[in-house]
Amino acid sequence: MDVKMTRWTLASAAALALAFGAVGSIATGHAAEAAAKVDTHAAEIVQRMAERIAAAARFRISGEVAWDVVQSDGQTLEFGATRDLVMQRPNHLRVDIDLRVGGKRRLLYDGKQIVLEDLEQKVYAIEPYTGPVDDMVEFVSDRLGIPVALSDFLSPDLPKLLGKHLASATYVGESTVDGVRCDHVALRNKIGGMQLWVAKDDSLPRRIIITYEHETGRPQFRARLTGWDLSPQVTDATFAFDPPKDAEKIAFAPRPAAGKKEGHK
Repeated sequence: MDVKMTRWTLASAAALALAFGAVGSIATGHAAEAAAKVDTHAAEIVQRMAERIAAAARFRISGEVAWDVVQSDGQTLEFGATRDLVMQRPNHLRVDIDLRVGGKRRLLYDGKQIVLEDLEQKVYAIEPYTGPVDDMVEFVSDRLGIPVALSDFLSPDLPKLLGKHLASATYVGESTVDGVRCDHVALRNKIGGMQLWVAKDDSLPRRIIITYEHETGRPQFRARLTGWDLSPQVTDATFAFDPPKDAEKIAFAPRPAAGKKEGHK
């Protein structure tokens, strides 16, 4: 059996660190079907959620994620990690990740540079960059070859992005997640489906499942978001990088690009 994702290079770990970690996004894909089936109640719940997150000048999310890896023999294995993410708009981001298989990773972005750090292997890589967080994660995906999942949730344009290319939205019903009463909503587009459990009291997502319906084995990405703080106490030190004396600096292996993104040095 070809077990994958049991060991992590610094670059591949960043795919997990940037948000809540699987490849792809529900807001990407081909144009939506002409006759979109969108339930008004479901759409309103998603819109309120998106507006609440997009309006936050800063926020902190903690939680646990899991993702499927389909093996060559057809068996699906689950891997996972815990996350703690802090973002301050427009250009500060920190993510701490603790993998189930072992290993601690950290992403830091202070508006001037991107730092990826492996705390156990004691190595780190730095890439100069300036610009907002949503442009930064696009650069990391396109130029450094690190796919970024759920990056739309970091964008100030989240309300627009979640509705883009939407083929259907369905209200499933009420449900309880970790003691919180939620609205369960199902979304779909050309690449797959997303389920959201959105808290009724604060309109913040408590659980997310993405199913890549057209991929072999229909793998899923799952996030359980147990901690939301829309006004965390942060300072410049939250996002600053102080290289450990015993850590080694290594280089990214960036992909060639047709042209540099605005903001990249």
